[in-house]
Amino acid sequence: MKRNRLSVILISLLAIISFSCTTAGRQIDAEQVKQNIQIAKSTTDDVLRVCGEPLSKTYDAGTDIEVWHYAYIQKTVTPLGVLTHELGVGTEWKSDRTVVDVYLHKSVVTDLQIDTGTTVRLNHGR
Repeated sequence: MKRNRLSVILISLLAIISFSCTTAGRQIDAEQVKQNIQIAKSTTDDVLRVCGEPLSKTYDAGTDIEVWHYAYIQKTVTPLGVLTHELGVGTEWKSDRTVVDVYLHKSVVTDLQIDTGTTVRLNHGR
């Protein structure tokens, strides 16, 4: 009976680990953006070459500024999260995010906003 119980626990842990990652958006390398996109020099073609197609675009007719939005989030269960899940006290998640906004005026980059970070949270309950 102990062997069956151990097998069930191991299978449960493997299932949690294998289903413990989720992503949204398209991965983007913030360092590549910083190194290859220059304000007042880079064009839409440069941005497309480095970043690809944006997730969305907005346009402000009053300022004639177009903003290209890029975002990527990866959420994974931490090793502690696997243990807390098995103990029934919740699951600890780690979220890594990269958000890039490229501001363009007449196809030339006028500003660049990059936000990256990691957040760790314990979600209570199963």
